[in-house]
Amino acid sequence: MTLRIRIALDHTPPSRRAMEWAAQMAMQWQAPLEALFIEDSRLFEIAQLPFIRQIDVSGSGSAFDPDSLSHEIKRQSQSLEKALQELAERRELALEFRTVRGRVLNEIRRACEEVGLLIIQGRRSVSSLPRETVMAVFDGSEAAAEVLQIALRAVPPTSLHLLLQADTPEQAQALRAQVGQMMRDAGIESLPSSYLPQHDGDHLLHLATLEQPTALFVASNNTLLEDHVLEALSTRLPCPLAIVGQGM
Repeated sequence: MTLRIRIALDHTPPSRRAMEWAAQMAMQWQAPLEALFIEDSRLFEIAQLPFIRQIDVSGSGSAFDPDSLSHEIKRQSQSLEKALQELAERRELALEFRTVRGRVLNEIRRACEEVGLLIIQGRRSVSSLPRETVMAVFDGSEAAAEVLQIALRAVPPTSLHLLLQADTPEQAQALRAQVGQMMRDAGIESLPSSYLPQHDGDHLLHLATLEQPTALFVASNNTLLEDHVLEALSTRLPCPLAIVGQGM
């Protein structure tokens, strides 16, 4: 099985930990590291508005120059490409870097159709080092079984914590039994797990913030990933978000 691995970046401050982890995943799968820099089209739309002003250190305002925004974002893109190229060279990886302009969530969903694993950098700074634990959302579907398989390549079973996504705790128990049988068939002991309410994206964010894992894995077609939840995870998650997509 081959896996296309891509990290999505934008104008916000980059996460060195996410880039390092993406490179580590690419090494494990013996795959090139793909990087996608997304120029948020909403920023350029806002910059064109006639009432937008830029304020200098003296407090005086002037009309905002959209060209300066383009220049700054291009500078950020080039800086990230250089940092990733240096990282790829240290890890002896091939790097494919490209830039697109569009709505960030739209580009993320498009990327999920193209690659097997899309990594989105975590945003929120944390007060302590992350635990050597990976969290993975499991709802009993074929896509979730693939998430589990990829997560088990990322860390040993003892470092994997499952979030059993179900309508009720009783259904979560049934999922626990299903996973237990899958693990026994693979010669693996049972995995630690927690109940995750079926449609509660806020609870998912809460669990990840509480545990501060190395990464959070979820399938791209998971019902939790509605736009507002995906945006919250992309902007507030204290670790990389690893979305298992449809492309390999």
